[in-house]
Amino acid sequence: MPRDCYFLPSWLQDKEFSAWLKRVDSDRTMAYCKFCDCSFSIRNRGLGQLRSHAEKDKHCAQVKMMKSQVVFTSRSSASGSGVQEVQLSLPVKLWSLSHEEKTRRAETLWAMKVASEGFSYQSSSGTSTLFKLMFPDSDIAADFTLDADKCSYLIAFGLGPYFHYQTVKSLKSSGNCFCLEIDETATFSGYKQLDKHLRFWDECLNMVVVHYYKSNLLGHAEASVVQKAILDAFTDVGLLNIGTCNLHVLHNAFGSGMGKLSHWALDTFLKDIFSWMKSSSVRKSDFLQIESEYSTDSESHSKLPLYYAKLFLQLLEHLS
Repeated sequence: MPRDCYFLPSWLQDKEFSAWLKRVDSDRTMAYCKFCDCSFSIRNRGLGQLRSHAEKDKHCAQVKMMKSQVVFTSRSSASGSGVQEVQLSLPVKLWSLSHEEKTRRAETLWAMKVASEGFSYQSSSGTSTLFKLMFPDSDIAADFTLDADKCSYLIAFGLGPYFHYQTVKSLKSSGNCFCLEIDETATFSGYKQLDKHLRFWDECLNMVVVHYYKSNLLGHAEASVVQKAILDAFTDVGLLNIGTCNLHVLHNAFGSGMGKLSHWALDTFLKDIFSWMKSSSVRKSDFLQIESEYSTDSESHSKLPLYYAKLFLQLLEHLS
């Protein structure tokens, strides 16, 4: 009767097996493969069975996948070159994850896809059944569970705080120097949404990037309310006071001067002309025809009145 073969600790130091081999504490005649996520017997041939497992098609496919890379693509803004795509390559090391961790990883990747593409949370409903039908031989697909509620919680309380932390971390490593970009618009729910984005130099990417930071839902949106919302949002970052905007000071001064000339009412006149032309193709056509007949400047042809948004420094452009 031949003797049983037992697992040898020295195999874990062998470069041929060290990347994927693990011992099974409960049974010395078994070995565990991190790549394939399975246990197999070494009772009969010991070392020979390790090499036989390493030559199996499933194991070779897993090794090939481990040597590949996952590439995440994000859109950033480089200084002077507009918006461009930045690719971050992350090495795949799934052999260090348990089955449960691999399943959570798959759910997280799907939640990231939902957030980055702007899918609704309801688009995650039924994905568990769908993935089981698409990948019937996958244990990860069999345990994949991510409905609409779970997806929303994962994004709001998991991914959101994590990426916010990473943004703050990158910002602080760059010396807390950034430009604040804000956008305020009314939503379908009846609130005014104030979005805040940060433009700063990223030391890791070696380029200027733009990252979403925070949003606020406002009722009244006076200057004092918007200012408080912005200042409260940066308690964990810190703001650098660079003074007031000279352009706004000049704009307001020019506007006050125009207010003294109340009998001119240029802003009202420009708005009325734009509104009168906007909804009539006939008026637009007649205006362009008359302009071409009486204008002496060939470059001014085919110019319709512009919308005037009470930006006094642009009066000359609108009047011309």
